[in-house]
Amino acid sequence: MLSLVARNIKEHNLIAPGQTVLVAASGGADSVSLLHILSRLSQDMRFQIHVASLDHGIRGEAAARDVQHVRELATRWELPFTAGGANAPALAKREGIGLEEAARRVRYDFLAKLALRHDAACVAVGHHALDQVETILMRIVRGAGIKGLRGMRMSSPLPCHAELTLIRPLLSVTRDEIEAYCVENRLEYRHDSSNDDTGYLRNFIRHQIVRPLLDRHAHLPKSFERLAAAARADHDYLESRFKSDVLPLVEQQAGAWRISRSDYQSCHLAMRRRLLREAFCRLQDRNIELRSDVTLEIIDWIKGAQAGKVRDLGRDIQLRIGYDSLYIERRNAEQRFEDYRLIAPGTEIPLRGGAEIIVGRLRIALLDGERTTGCSTAVHVPVDAELHLRTRRAGERFRPKGMAGRSRKIKDWMIDRKIPRQIRDQIPLVSLNGEVIAICVGDAWRLADRSQMTTDSGRFRTLVLE
Repeated sequence: MLSLVARNIKEHNLIAPGQTVLVAASGGADSVSLLHILSRLSQDMRFQIHVASLDHGIRGEAAARDVQHVRELATRWELPFTAGGANAPALAKREGIGLEEAARRVRYDFLAKLALRHDAACVAVGHHALDQVETILMRIVRGAGIKGLRGMRMSSPLPCHAELTLIRPLLSVTRDEIEAYCVENRLEYRHDSSNDDTGYLRNFIRHQIVRPLLDRHAHLPKSFERLAAAARADHDYLESRFKSDVLPLVEQQAGAWRISRSDYQSCHLAMRRRLLREAFCRLQDRNIELRSDVTLEIIDWIKGAQAGKVRDLGRDIQLRIGYDSLYIERRNAEQRFEDYRLIAPGTEIPLRGGAEIIVGRLRIALLDGERTTGCSTAVHVPVDAELHLRTRRAGERFRPKGMAGRSRKIKDWMIDRKIPRQIRDQIPLVSLNGEVIAICVGDAWRLADRSQMTTDSGRFRTLVLE
């Protein structure tokens, strides 16, 4: 097994000469054998070791004895050692998460701080081939996609601390091989009784599913490794397509990702899923992933969501629907309003016959005669009318089409359309003889009901709004 682990280190570039490796040791067979193997390899491969052990605050005196056992091994093998303590149950209660997740967080936080303090290039853990089987099965039960089927890798970023590397030199080794190694080298190890509690999903899968399967199919770890390798290859291809085809369409702002709705809907379903999950993961501190079932539900929700709708994604991240764009953003992120064509508050520009004005992204022309322009928004107005491009005034009203000539306060009309309060005084509108006849929302002009309009002269001009 010594030569197998050495080959894993070389083939996967897990440890370079001169580096310090922080070895996480719980006192169980996996971590004890890992520590022993690395200590034997360290001289020839020219790397240093620092041993770390954490009491998670879950098992009381038993956990303290486990830490003490690791301390004694480190002393016997002349390795530097650091112990730590945490309160995983308190974290689970405070943040409303499971005890397993809380224990995982405090463990990786402890290892990250220690690695940085001792300038360790990587953190080594004792995950083995059956851990890989259990991990993939757990992810399947929880509805994982292709990313989850990749399983664990020999080397990956340390969870929640991507600046550090997590290595698994025993990942190709079976549990039986580990126990045989401990017997051969007379290594004493501790048994964690919580690993027998099938109330935890991993333990249930280990004892009720994996063990019986392994009795009938000794090749089980190899089968799952082939599955993981195939999933990794497919995932890597999709990731490369995502980076080349989708990410260039995304505007990444402080605390927010923005993509046009048309670009988003034109993407393949696999890319739409990946975009939501990637944005959610990167925008929150812990890099917690969006579940696959939740991702698909959100994709369906987007199809029918109107502008202004907001969907809570959890972890203080939300999805906001704009007129032309989708925003995945932190709740406290400064909102951007690229979907709106805004003008300065208090703007008032006369519109004169035969003239064209351009203000920001607006183009407005007043043409002689009643014309068919091909423009999506063209309004016939009396030739003698006074027209202005301006912003709203206090108490002003609007007669939207479809309300049988009834009017509404523009303020209430804007509230109904979820127009953010902070930009309502920058929304462009056009008035005719003081009465509002058009309001620009996003890229669309909303027109008033003007069925009662008359003109003494009977002559009209064509107002073109773009």
